[in-house]
Amino acid sequence: SVTVEARLVDGKGILCLDAANVIHFNVAGSAALIDNLGTSTGSRVVQMYNGRARVSLQHDGRSKATVGVATQGLPTEVCSL
Repeated sequence: SVTVEARLVDGKGILCLDAANVIHFNVAGSAALIDNLGTSTGSRVVQMYNGRARVSLQHDGRSKATVGVATQGLPTEVCSL
């Protein structure tokens, strides 16, 4: 499995430790979110803690996949695996 971490930083690149945004993860391609577990890394939607949020994925490491991270008020970001 693979763990992806989203971090919220300010305009100077400093981690916003007080950020508690609700984060929505999704995936496209040859990977699957490990979700619906009700844990901090096993849910499709989580609240940030210390400016971070994580999700685990099942990915074989050989094929392509893209992870999307979205929160209200900020642009959606993507990460290619």
